[in-house]
Amino acid sequence: MVGPGTPARVLPFVLLAALAAAAVVAVAAASQLKRYPVDWRYRYRLEHAHVQRLLRQLAHARRVQAHTSRRSLTPPAGGGWRARQIAAAETIGREADADPWPNCPDPIWNGAASWDVTVQCENSGNWLDSPGYYRCGLQFDPMWEVRFGRLCP
Repeated sequence: MVGPGTPARVLPFVLLAALAAAAVVAVAAASQLKRYPVDWRYRYRLEHAHVQRLLRQLAHARRVQAHTSRRSLTPPAGGGWRARQIAAAETIGREADADPWPNCPDPIWNGAASWDVTVQCENSGNWLDSPGYYRCGLQFDPMWEVRFGRLCP
């Protein structure tokens, strides 16, 4: 027993032994906790099904987008850059929640007579590329060319 007559060099060993005993008691108490088994196969199937569903949705969205962009950009007979831009503008105008060309009249939102009126306002009547960030006669955002392909040379 540790008491007033115990040498000082024995005291650290006694404290260490008490700490070890407390650790053993704590581990024994923790091992008594109820643990529920995990069915890893079930969890894998759930996650695999979720990933597969997301991949199917992504593939479907890509097919729809590709089909929409191909169908909307089929140039009419005697097409060219002007026809490609008009086809893209028609699609953008129908899908937009707000006027895509707010500074100039266009046939879809403002009742302009033709897209030539919009190009005259936007790009001085030039259907080909113009300097600056926005491209072509209708001043498309460059991201639209990701969807529709090249709209002007």
